[in-house]
Amino acid sequence: LFDGVFIPSGKGIADLTKIKEVKEFLNDSYHHCKFIAAEGEGAKIIKNNSDIKEDPGILLSENHSDKNLNVSFIKALGRHRFWEREKGL
Repeated sequence: LFDGVFIPSGKGIADLTKIKEVKEFLNDSYHHCKFIAAEGEGAKIIKNNSDIKEDPGILLSENHSDKNLNVSFIKALGRHRFWEREKGL
């Protein structure tokens, strides 16, 4: 039902780490080889999730509103999935 996950920066985004369903959704996305992108505070959610190992299918930026990240994520979605991740699962 979705092609990838983008976690934006912003107030309250870090609170998502306290919601069990958010972690489950991210882990499912990761295990289904979906591209995941996050910026600013959103990147901390990925980095604090011990079940997600960073790879080229995980696009992170410490900056807020990173246009390069947005463009990279849209291009990545054109590949549909990051199949290389399957090897490491």
